[in-house]
Amino acid sequence: MKNTNITLERLRDNDKITQAEYELLLSDKSNWNSEDTNFDEAKDFWEVFSRIKDILDTQDIRETLKLSPHDSLYNFTYLKFPDMDSSPIYEEYIYPDYANEGHVYTKDTDFSHCTFYGITNFKNTIFNDEVKFNNVNFIKATDFSETSFEEDTYFKNAKFQDTVTFENSECKGIFDFSDTAFSSLLLDKSSFPNASYLRLNGYDKETYRKEGLSYKHLKTKETARIIKAHFDAQNNITEANKYFPIEQELYLNTIYSQESIIPNKNSTLFVLLLNKFVNYFGTDWVRSLLILFMLSYLFMRFYIDFDSFLGVDKNIKHFTEIADIQYIWTMFISWALLYLSTFYKANKLIFWSLIFIGIVINIIGITSYDNVLAMQNYIIQLTNPINAFKNMNLYEGIEIYGAFVRIIIVTIIYQFLVAFRQNTRRK
Repeated sequence: MKNTNITLERLRDNDKITQAEYELLLSDKSNWNSEDTNFDEAKDFWEVFSRIKDILDTQDIRETLKLSPHDSLYNFTYLKFPDMDSSPIYEEYIYPDYANEGHVYTKDTDFSHCTFYGITNFKNTIFNDEVKFNNVNFIKATDFSETSFEEDTYFKNAKFQDTVTFENSECKGIFDFSDTAFSSLLLDKSSFPNASYLRLNGYDKETYRKEGLSYKHLKTKETARIIKAHFDAQNNITEANKYFPIEQELYLNTIYSQESIIPNKNSTLFVLLLNKFVNYFGTDWVRSLLILFMLSYLFMRFYIDFDSFLGVDKNIKHFTEIADIQYIWTMFISWALLYLSTFYKANKLIFWSLIFIGIVINIIGITSYDNVLAMQNYIIQLTNPINAFKNMNLYEGIEIYGAFVRIIIVTIIYQFLVAFRQNTRRK
């Protein structure tokens, strides 16, 4: 089905615009690279656009064009826009009476399925009625800062290939931002109490494709906090959990910044990094479990190095053979690969490759070692922090090392419980 704009067609059929002007509004502008090259074309476009808006403001125009009550009066669907920041062309026709203030759209407005090839500038704009930007493709930087949306506003399935900012903007009605994709989003100081942020995606400018949302797609910590707080208020724990680690990643970036002035910077950084690597800020209990398994073998390996300091208790086993050490390193590498896979969930190829290799190495280690059960039982005794040793002290002579192991194991178990609880809590 051909994409058409009924309002434009009827304006043309009623001799309000010419066929050439109609074609100019809908023509491809991907090659309009600069205001110098396409100055005259851009000037013609904005002159026609401004005139159409004035026509649509006239009385009885809906009846003249035979538009239904359900049609948006400002129907700009499928238009292809040039640069909106090409001064003085854009300002001459869009801001003639408002000096530095934005334009006012007094009627319900529909920009759905439009393409904005250049910089998109709606800064300080007021939309007095419902406005739709559904399925719009914004190619370059987009500015909706200090914009007022007085009624319901829709950006469903919109695609922002560059930075988009809504700083200091507000919406008094529904603000549907679901299913959008963006390269970089800024929401600082915005007020969208009735927003929908479901199924947000990132956008990769190099591959021109959507990708999983991560901290690199949100410009500030405050932006992540706003979205997380929105889902928290709705008691949508699953979605809120997605944005808390993004918020913390952005907080880490702030701490790394040389300009940042944060009290107790080093201790704060240590705690954040610990949470990141152990349970991904309380959201990944699998990572905690895997690092627990991985470190248990590492602790066993160091325990063997302390063998000469151990007592002569007959119950203490001495795993000092080459086969013992090879098995420990094999299992450590296996669990390390599985742990490493948790950092690549967005990249399915790397994720599943690491899991596959880790499992294969695990199987090789188990099948090639003759003392698996004894070794596993001993590792459990070494790393069990609660009533671990019963009738024998496995750390006699190396009590400092034992205390070190217990502290780390208890810390990881706590992190595991926190993450597991976070993923299963209801409120």
